[in-house]
Amino acid sequence: MTETLLFAVTGADLNGADLEGPGLPPGLTIVRESGLAAVVGPAPEGGFHQQERSALLPLLLARQKLIGRLLDSATILPVALGTSVEDIGRIRHLLAAGAPVIRTALGTVDGCVEYGLSVRAETVAKTDEDEEQAEEDALGATATLLFETIAAQAADSARARAAERRDRARRVLIERLAPICRDLIVTEPGDPSVIAELALLVPRRAAEALDDALESVDQSFAGQLALRLVGPLPPYSFATVHVHLGTMAAAEAARRLLGVPAGADPAALRQAYRHAIRRVHPDLVPEGAEPIEAADGTAADVAALTAAHRVLQAEHVPVSIRRQPTQAAG
Repeated sequence: MTETLLFAVTGADLNGADLEGPGLPPGLTIVRESGLAAVVGPAPEGGFHQQERSALLPLLLARQKLIGRLLDSATILPVALGTSVEDIGRIRHLLAAGAPVIRTALGTVDGCVEYGLSVRAETVAKTDEDEEQAEEDALGATATLLFETIAAQAADSARARAAERRDRARRVLIERLAPICRDLIVTEPGDPSVIAELALLVPRRAAEALDDALESVDQSFAGQLALRLVGPLPPYSFATVHVHLGTMAAAEAARRLLGVPAGADPAALRQAYRHAIRRVHPDLVPEGAEPIEAADGTAADVAALTAAHRVLQAEHVPVSIRRQPTQAAG
């Protein structure tokens, strides 16, 4: 059975949205439920994550083009790459049950787009390397412990000065950009020539203010920073939808295992789960208790019951919203 690939969710009805054209994923359609709309299409044969690299690249480019087109007309939440759901009926269930979480996230990013900012200190990095190399060249001819120690101290001093400059640049960046952004994420780059990688959640109306702020930063550092801005983008870093909903068959098997009816609320699920755990946990099982039989006829254990509980929890809260964590303070 071909599953349905989920691309994006929005609170807009997307009436009149153009979902056809070269470069877009094939077979796109809009599923509407509970005042929300999901843009979906057929998953590739064998599943998205099973594709060869050569087949995956066109799919990625098509997804990127689609989400960019949707972003032009609505506030959207991108769905985690390669997310597929069993069928249209399950997507409607996802939208209905996940509506509170989705609407909260849409409110958080409403009217905003994401920009990616990479800040390099190419001039500073070259100067530091030149200073360190000059120290090593001058002292290399004298192979004494004293001069080796001096060389190491000089290198440490150069690195410390570079770190101070980077810290100052980060502070200035955040001071200038934070008032413009609704949210801002700073990550620690692996490349020492990069001061910071930032994700900026910026109101659409503040695009000009963002340009002005970056120009101000550039002037403050006398052109020693290389600023690379990418966007506008959907809020990938701030509000990506992750789907936890399983198949109908998995949900039915979980209900049988825990002994709950369809539609059991979260409180009933917790009660059934705790009761079942007491019947199988080695430290809790009563003397002579009947084992709980799994679908394959074997005795269910704690891991199987916990997995079943999670499957049924996802029936009530089928999505979560992920925000990339900040890895470095400004």
